[in-house]
Amino acid sequence: MNCLWILLGMGEISVRDTISYKIVRQILDHVYGDMIDLTDEDFLDIYNSYMKSGGSWQELLSGSISRFDQLKGLIKSWVEIKENPDKYGLFED
Repeated sequence: MNCLWILLGMGEISVRDTISYKIVRQILDHVYGDMIDLTDEDFLDIYNSYMKSGGSWQELLSGSISRFDQLKGLIKSWVEIKENPDKYGLFED
């Protein structure tokens, strides 16, 4: 398994060990079951898109419903694009 690692002040950890990854994975599992494969690169796309759209992990973890809905909507859009790449002018690798 190709696993990305991120550097933190205390050392390296896998992106799969982060709270944000676990939240995204939990939403995917809850809404779509375990049918959706989430690579580390896919997660980073979702993470970066969430941050660029004004998302806040701190507010999400504090219970913000609007931040949860924002992330859930972004994940829904990501799944739609991933399942229909030709519809959006994208091509599978």
